[in-house]
Amino acid sequence: ISELFRRIKREFYSENMYKERVLDGYMEELLIKLSRSIQPDARGINVSKKEEKLLQDLRWQLLSKPEENRTVEEMAKAVSLSPSRFHAVYKAMFGVPPIKDLINAKVEQAKSVLLMDRDATLISVAEKLGYKNQYHFIRQFKAVTGITPGIYRKENE
Repeated sequence: ISELFRRIKREFYSENMYKERVLDGYMEELLIKLSRSIQPDARGINVSKKEEKLLQDLRWQLLSKPEENRTVEEMAKAVSLSPSRFHAVYKAMFGVPPIKDLINAKVEQAKSVLLMDRDATLISVAEKLGYKNQYHFIRQFKAVTGITPGIYRKENE
């Protein structure tokens, strides 16, 4: 930060015609650095760039293919973290635990299927999303949305 202060001071007293634009950039950089120094990571947990990238890639996979059931242990292994570290970092980064994120993704996909394929039965929707039991699917759907899949379909006809 001290080097940044020197650059700001030098630019402030310069005759550079773009002085204000350069100073704006330096001030933005200073504010970012100060923010990071107050809280090393905005999420409260230090996460390496590698971990962050691996977790973002994993989340993309979860959200794009929610029908693939995965345990926390499997997800943690995929990003080379212990299950407890994985759970903490995932929740800190995305604001939701990994299994809840997966359930939310399943429910969002179920909503689409229920509305797009009016002939699909609840059993087929549940199976398409990787559920082995339609009642488990209905319970999770209702826990997320507050209504059952059947009611959701009727209300959105």
